[in-house]
Amino acid sequence: MQHAADVIALVSPQFEIGYISPGIEPLVGISPASCVGLHIRDVLGVDAAEDIVRAYDTLSLSDYVACEWHLTN
Repeated sequence: MQHAADVIALVSPQFEIGYISPGIEPLVGISPASCVGLHIRDVLGVDAAEDIVRAYDTLSLSDYVACEWHLTN
């Protein structure tokens, strides 16, 4: 996954990043290691974070939620 163009992240119920793949750095200019522990809004911006929170609220009917967003910089 190190050279994947896709970004995969593990995010807590509080929307803090626990893991994010290396593909994030070309998109937002922040290394994956620097993203860990940050709230998604601090990495992806307010608009994307609000979309993700809305989707989570809608989709959290199980213990596992998978979502996909197309981010551009």
